[in-house]
Amino acid sequence: MKCVAMVTISHLTKKYVDGMPFLHEALGKKMLNYGAVAEMLAPKIEKELGKEVKLYAVIMALRRYGDGLVRKYESADTEKIFGKGSDLSMKSGLCDVTLGKSRTLFENLKTIHNIIDYESGDILNVIHGNINVTIITNEKHKEKILNVLRREKIIHIEDDLVQVSLKFPQEFLYTPGVLCRMTRELLWSNVNLIEIVSSLTELNFMVKSEDALKGYSALENLLVAAKKARK
Repeated sequence: MKCVAMVTISHLTKKYVDGMPFLHEALGKKMLNYGAVAEMLAPKIEKELGKEVKLYAVIMALRRYGDGLVRKYESADTEKIFGKGSDLSMKSGLCDVTLGKSRTLFENLKTIHNIIDYESGDILNVIHGNINVTIITNEKHKEKILNVLRREKIIHIEDDLVQVSLKFPQEFLYTPGVLCRMTRELLWSNVNLIEIVSSLTELNFMVKSEDALKGYSALENLLVAAKKARK
């Protein structure tokens, strides 16, 4: 005889919370109004159970599940992901230019490389997509670069950008969740990402200048939490 597990308010509360990542994180960070969330979940739970449920029962289920999530988030491997060896920096005065791919574009990129003075700290990132190519560089070189690209199909130009960069040890390449953890923190701080450029030991987030300090602070909080975890 097949045994059928009984569905309870607790089971359904966990199911709905797990199905909404931001709700899951907010519960784990004690940022929820339990009553408001219970009012949102109660009709769904009632429909699935086929009977009326008491609001306080949903609130208690949220609290019990939330207590476990708080311990999970507090014991997350923050030290391993953002531990010793990580370094945060910021560079302003950048822009990006997005173009359609063409045969001539790749020849023009050779000319653009000669414009950039890497020894003085200039930046040139070239991102090759399937259809488009994006060039990220210092705004001071924009006019010269646009002149080189004058016969190319320019799709979009974004000025007034800041690069917020996090450097980390090479073993982080094999640590799941690094990018997710950072982008989640930036989202919680309402930071809009224009571009993300990654390499073996570096992640660069391109943001508008008005979001730069918020973005820097959001990522810095991860490093501070990792430092506390090491003590």
